[in-house]
Amino acid sequence: MRHVLETLVAEGKGSAAELGRIKVNLAILKGILNDLDISAKQGLRRLRLLRDQLRKARLRPQCGETERKFAEAMMKYVGTKGELLFNYKLVPGAPTTNNAQELKIKQLKHFLRRVIGHSAASAFLLTENA
Repeated sequence: MRHVLETLVAEGKGSAAELGRIKVNLAILKGILNDLDISAKQGLRRLRLLRDQLRKARLRPQCGETERKFAEAMMKYVGTKGELLFNYKLVPGAPTTNNAQELKIKQLKHFLRRVIGHSAASAFLLTENA
């Protein structure tokens, strides 16, 4: 019984260390994405540096399966979407997200559906967007 418990504790420590390393990488990523003072090129360069560090880290023997999956997902994401994450910096004063614009459109759709009905609002919205 004691051997089983010691094995479980040892496995738990490995998982905790693995999750701790992932947490550190997420904090670094958050710092890169939230830094409003750097240019798009600098942000992309820092993001690619983090990707390269993760690429090397996943090959280390102490890297576990969860950390390896995180690194591979991060590498794929940076490869496909990395440049797009900093497009807002190319336009001075642009917001980091379009959440406010999407909220206004949603509120307009809701208002129209309540006032003129669902089917009429759908037809109106389809003709306005075309």
